[in-house]
Amino acid sequence: MMKTYQLVAASLAFGLGTAGAEWTLIDNFESGGTEAWDGDSQNLQDGTHTEFEGTQEAVADPLGGNDSLVGKFSGGPEEGDNFGGAVGHSIDLPTPIEPDGVATVYFELGVGGLEQDSIFGLSSKEEWEFFWGDMESIFRVANLNYAFDVYNESGYETFGFPFEDTWYQVWMVLDNATDIYTVHIKGSDDYQEQTQAITFSGNADLTMRVRSDGPIYRFGIVQNIGTVAVPIDRDPIYLDNLFIDYSGANLEEPSVEDEGWGPYEPDSTGWVDTGDFLGWVYPDSGYLWVSSLNRSIYMPGDFVGEGGAWGYVTGSPTEWGTSPNGDGWYFHESFLGWVFPEGDYVIVASLDSYTYLPESNLETPGSWVYFYN
Repeated sequence: MMKTYQLVAASLAFGLGTAGAEWTLIDNFESGGTEAWDGDSQNLQDGTHTEFEGTQEAVADPLGGNDSLVGKFSGGPEEGDNFGGAVGHSIDLPTPIEPDGVATVYFELGVGGLEQDSIFGLSSKEEWEFFWGDMESIFRVANLNYAFDVYNESGYETFGFPFEDTWYQVWMVLDNATDIYTVHIKGSDDYQEQTQAITFSGNADLTMRVRSDGPIYRFGIVQNIGTVAVPIDRDPIYLDNLFIDYSGANLEEPSVEDEGWGPYEPDSTGWVDTGDFLGWVYPDSGYLWVSSLNRSIYMPGDFVGEGGAWGYVTGSPTEWGTSPNGDGWYFHESFLGWVFPEGDYVIVASLDSYTYLPESNLETPGSWVYFYN
């Protein structure tokens, strides 16, 4: 399919300013759960709200590109098992966007399959029950036209097209005083550089669907999955690294500065000598390059204590299986290398130490491992 769309370099009608800019994390799912998120379901035939039947969980990145946990959102208990209606997912902002405030929301959007009707946006409703009609700013991934849409004035308008198994970066800049917002996107060959969305009809400064006079309280995702009578199978959608900057328009990428790493301090080159713990490591925004393992694992500094640390290792087997040479050692190159299982523990040859990793905890594509200090 030939893609035709109008795009311009990022610009803002109300000006881009980074002085005093500061990103505040809303959720990056590295807690391993989605406890901060609410869920709600709606019967589209009569508008009633029903017991939540959607799925929201933290999972290993299924699309590739990083070793982190990401949020998975879908309309039914299992993929393709939708009860019909609409499913909403919502999380409170750290503090509301003031009625006269300008703020920027940043998130990373993972499009797996293209069978989608998922919108992302913000709402001025304090209580949970809300759906697309309650959103102020709206970014949509839709299979009605297999397109990226935004809401403007009185309806959805298309500005581009998504690709499968692709991560996108999205910036939404909201002026709550004028009820105007803009959308900026980066990802895939279509958006190799950060690009402001201009709809096919030429709109770049978008009017919010709901024009409230009060604060904006929540970020939400709403997924249309047909009706109770005629449910429609949808693919799950993925989200990661949700941030907000209350200081105004900010089109920079959020970053986390590493001031230390647990009880250890990086040297002038950024490396840390943990001694008998993990050897030489290089921390980088929640990830850790372990020289002895020759790989990166997820282990933020605040996970590290005097006794050890939990780390998320990708590429783990679903079971240890049979020792290839019959002496009890098992080799899995992309996981931990040579290991010797003993009950709920394994000896990791490259680290020459025990780690806590029961076979029941082995999950593909990754597992939480407790490394002893």
